[in-house]
Amino acid sequence: MVPHDELERMDSVFGRMGLRRGFEEFVLQVLREPTIQTAIQEHLEIDVAGMLESVSAEISNVIKQAGQPPAPSA
Repeated sequence: MVPHDELERMDSVFGRMGLRRGFEEFVLQVLREPTIQTAIQEHLEIDVAGMLESVSAEISNVIKQAGQPPAPSA
């Protein structure tokens, strides 16, 4: 799971880059382009690929959960 402060940091960076609306496309692009990963990683000093994979997994989990009926309450 990606720490909340890192998600906020990424959101801020993506916002400055004008990428909020195209976030999923950006994630896919970065995962396919090692040179982009390296440039961002050097600038932000973070593991871009690892973070984006974690974010992608979390997005997938949220989408899956949204499609499931709510769990019965105890």
